[in-house]
Parts: sequence; structure tokens; C-alpha cells
Amino acid sequence: MSYHIIINKNQNITYGQLLKNSFVPNNVCINGKVEPDEVIVGYSKFYLENESSRGVALTVSDTAYDVELNICASTGDYVLAAKLALAIAQINNSIISPEFDDELSLDQFEVQYNSAWAHLSRLNGVDTLRFLLEKSDEVMLPGCIRPFYFGNYVLNKLSQDQPDEGQFADRVIDEIRKIQFIDQATEDLEVPTLMDANFPEGVQTVQIILPEYKLLLQKSDLIILRMGSEILKVDRQRFIQHPSLVLERLDEVQYILQPIEKDTYLKIMRYFSSIDVQPEQVKRVEPAPLETEAPTKVIEGKWWQFWR
Repeated sequence: MSYHIIINKNQNITYGQLLKNSFVPNNVCINGKVEPDEVIVGYSKFYLENESSRGVALTVSDTAYDVELNICASTGDYVLAAKLALAIAQINNSIISPEFDDELSLDQFEVQYNSAWAHLSRLNGVDTLRFLLEKSDEVMLPGCIRPFYFGNYVLNKLSQDQPDEGQFADRVIDEIRKIQFIDQATEDLEVPTLMDANFPEGVQTVQIILPEYKLLLQKSDLIILRMGSEILKVDRQRFIQHPSLVLERLDEVQYILQPIEKDTYLKIMRYFSSIDVQPEQVKRVEPAPLETEAPTKVIEGKWWQFWR
């Protein structure tokens, strides 16, 4: 489900060195805050704004740089991966070892791993999504910024006119890409912070919903509603079924929630009736990124202030 390009490590590289290299496009973004003179270690994710879907993972060990792509990566992601590999090889004066291929010099790799290769490679592994649904109702695909959830809803939506393999791949990639940059494409959309909350029944992921905001409704265990001193926790699945909500479905579990007027918000709180005790401790969700995961992009500030 992933594809790797390995470059021998002969020296350390800083983020500044890599991004300033002539092979690397000027519009490359990194998921996470880094400094130009910071040496690249561990895991990083690179992407192209409005072009990437899954992004490109770079993992650095003592002996190698591992450029990784995952299924449903866009053509832009594959182009970026090749450019990063070329840049790293040039800085390290080293060979490049693409998966399923021989060791290549920089010049050989540049000729073979071009835009045509990138366009064809976008098809890699997309057909496995249907197989994965036989084992689970939904498949979480970490994107370059936030997750995308693939399931039967998305499958049916994208398969209505029986697309061929290439058309289906492009549709899946486009859906993933849209949700990565949806806050830029949708006017006034807010992306609340997902948080961990300690409840008597254990730690659960919560999202706070306040009135009069257009929100990205992400996947969580609970929804937290608040008016004045009253705090209400609601099962997320029950919440999205409330008839007063105006929702635009984005994938298997995520929606755009249109602003809820204050009067309607109060009615919703009364409908869900029982008020729980405010969580003892709430903290932002900051999972350690894995090779195939990227941290969720969040809005800082006002959503965190809710608990103070």
C-alpha cells in the first residue's frame, strides 16, 4: 500500500538546503513547523497546496532517506516525490534506489521518473480500496493535512456511471484533495481543534460545536455543546441525526455543518436533555505521526479558550 524511493545517506540535510535545491518546486509545504537550519530527522510530510492528496512522507534513518508515497497519492505527489529524491541524491552525491527497480544515478532517475511516470503511478493500489471495505465499513486514509474516510457511501457516489480504472482513481484522489484544502475553498469555514477529554467512562475524543459558526465536522467520539454555564456531551452519531442540522457530506463520516442559530442551538441542547459534568481535563489531540499519517490541521486560540 506504499511505495518507497531510497537514497543513501552520506550527510545530514537541513530543511533549508532541501527546499532551496533547484530540483524542488518553490511552492512546497511541510506539515508542521520547522526552521530552515533544522536538520531533517525522523518523519516529515511534504505537499503541494491544492495539488496533493496524500502528500509525500520523508523518513530519515542513520543510513538512508526514505521517500514514501501511499495509495491515492496524486500525480502532483508523485512528481514531488521524484523531485525530493533528486534533490536529496544531489546533495548527498549518492545513488537512488526506487522500489522494484535497480539502483540509478541521478541522471538515469530523472529520465525515467518523469511526469508520465507520475501520471501513471497515481493508479497504484486504488483498486485495493474495494477489497479493504470487505474487512471494514470505512478506511481511514491520512492526507497531507487531514484524514479522508473511504467507505460504501464514497464508493457508490464515485461509481454511479461505472468509471474505468483511471476515472475512478482520479475521482478518489480529487475527493481526498478537496478535503485537504476545504477551509481555503469554503468561505468562512472553521476547523475546530479535536481534543481528548477525561470522562468517568475513560478518555474520549471530542469536538466543540458553538452556535453561529460554519464548521468542519470531523470524526470524534463525542460532541460538546455549551450555552452559558451548561455543558452537554452528546454521542456524535446521535448529534448528526438531529433534524435541525444542515449538513453537507464530504466523505464517510465528515461533514460541513452550516451555522446553527442560537435559538435552534438551545433547542438542540434541550432535546439531548441530560447535562454531564464538565470534563476534568481536556488537551489537544497530538498523536505521534506514523509513516503513513499526517497530523490534523487545527485552528488555534478561540476553541481552546472555551475551557478556560
